[in-house]
Amino acid sequence: MFSNNINEVEEREITTYSYKGKDMHVEGTTIKWLSQAGDASNPEYGLRLFTIKPGGYIPEHQHQYVQTEIMLTGKLLFTGYQDGQQVEREIGPGDYCYVPPMEPHGMKNVGNEPATFFCCIGIVTEK
Repeated sequence: MFSNNINEVEEREITTYSYKGKDMHVEGTTIKWLSQAGDASNPEYGLRLFTIKPGGYIPEHQHQYVQTEIMLTGKLLFTGYQDGQQVEREIGPGDYCYVPPMEPHGMKNVGNEPATFFCCIGIVTEK
């Protein structure tokens, strides 16, 4: 077990994200890894705190793990897929989004303040 204060965790800027073999530009986004299990490049579990500045974004991307994002502050335009159709939804404090493995998704801050959210990730194993 370990514990820490969220204000003491290193905040790192994200500038690119690889998607389909191409480095995609990320704007105005930082991440704090709060907990992690497994390999650093492909964690089995993780809890992260993201901050996206007004106008900042994470472009459409996908990954092997599931994730649930829980909004704390600000407003994001979240792009994902539902029943095979691309959908966009504005989300704010208290809203959450679940993203299955390999489902393309992205987000952009559409508000006037930083958007912060927890993002919990995990690898799904077949039984």
